[in-house]
Amino acid sequence: MSPEGTEIIVIDNASRDGSWDWLRQRPFGVRAVRVPTNIGHGRALDIGLFLSRSEYVVTLDSDAFPFSSRWIETIIDPLSRPGFLGSGAWGPRGRLHPACSAFRRRTVLDAGLSFQNYNLHRDLGQDPVFGENTWDTGELLFEWLGRDRVVLHDAVPTEWGWGVVIVYHHTGGTTGITDDPEQLLRKKARLWNEAITKLTGD
Repeated sequence: MSPEGTEIIVIDNASRDGSWDWLRQRPFGVRAVRVPTNIGHGRALDIGLFLSRSEYVVTLDSDAFPFSSRWIETIIDPLSRPGFLGSGAWGPRGRLHPACSAFRRRTVLDAGLSFQNYNLHRDLGQDPVFGENTWDTGELLFEWLGRDRVVLHDAVPTEWGWGVVIVYHHTGGTTGITDDPEQLLRKKARLWNEAITKLTGD
């Protein structure tokens, strides 16, 4: 589903589920980088953007997948318009969500921006309040780019997560609290399989 010549970089955040071995066996061209310890989502995105040599960089979460052959074209197209610096999925609190987003690589690097979380509440000894004393992955990067310079594509809620016209994001894949981790993993796997079946029609 990616145009010919697309550079694909996968940052493996010290996974322990066999996905690293699976990835290295794929026949398609992927630049896979394994980090020896889980450094967090934001830092992994920073590494991927730094390693890229493309004019445009598109982020895609591990629990998101495209279901349109035009997904990259759709997400990148707004960046060709004067004044726009970012494009992507509409996330919580009306911000750009890194589950699917696009930027000019030089814009992010030249400005010294980062996808990292910023947890000021820990230093202040406060409960976290997103957007006030703690910021999620890519949230401050979005604020620096400016809301009037980022195109947000509408997100459509589904039974399992949310999606835009081009990408589905399985929110249950990375969130949840339970006393039984195995039960949580089984539930996530079931919801993931249900979503893929429904969305792809298979």
